[in-house]
Amino acid sequence: MTPNVPLPAGAMFADPWQEVGTGAPPWRAVAFLRRRIIGHDAQVSMSGIQYAADSHVDDFQILVEGLECDYLNSDQARELAAALLEAADEMDRRTR
Repeated sequence: MTPNVPLPAGAMFADPWQEVGTGAPPWRAVAFLRRRIIGHDAQVSMSGIQYAADSHVDDFQILVEGLECDYLNSDQARELAAALLEAADEMDRRTR
């Protein structure tokens, strides 16, 4: 059975619950921020893990995807830097 736990305040979306039916406590990844870089495949996201037992969220992390060995122009570099700062600020708000 899927847990009936609401998304945390400020969450954009969540992945499906994991470990359901295996005896381990159910958990899911929850995204709080996602910023795509205009004209590029790069994106920055900040997420955490929500546990069904008490609905708390921890294990926050920032992920940068889509850079591989690709070039950014100066506007894209500034946008990426701003997205990283925004993700770091969001993580700080949730962990302090």
